[in-house]
Amino acid sequence: MKKQNIFRRRGDTTPVMLSVKDYLGEAVDITGATFKLTVNSEEFPSGTTNQKFQAVGSIVSAPDGTVTFPIGTADSASAGEFYYDVQMTDATSKIETIAAGRFILTQDITKT
Repeated sequence: MKKQNIFRRRGDTTPVMLSVKDYLGEAVDITGATFKLTVNSEEFPSGTTNQKFQAVGSIVSAPDGTVTFPIGTADSASAGEFYYDVQMTDATSKIETIAAGRFILTQDITKT
């Protein structure tokens, strides 16, 4: 599992891009896989009560292991420090958490 923090500004909708790699750092072919990125205010939630949002990944390049997750305006509406993980379900229905860390939304200056 890759430990990595994600930093965004409040209100930004730039997608989160992730490259799936094996333990040697080589790209994993993700053909047939599905992905979910879940953001929560709790590091170890027991349910979905404090879930901020969940995004379904779209494969950009299966052979290169590249997937992207959309971030909507409502998803990034409030600044704060949250926690996330990414789960991959492969073509054989095996589920694996492939990334986790902090999802940090810092306050922006421009207001729309």
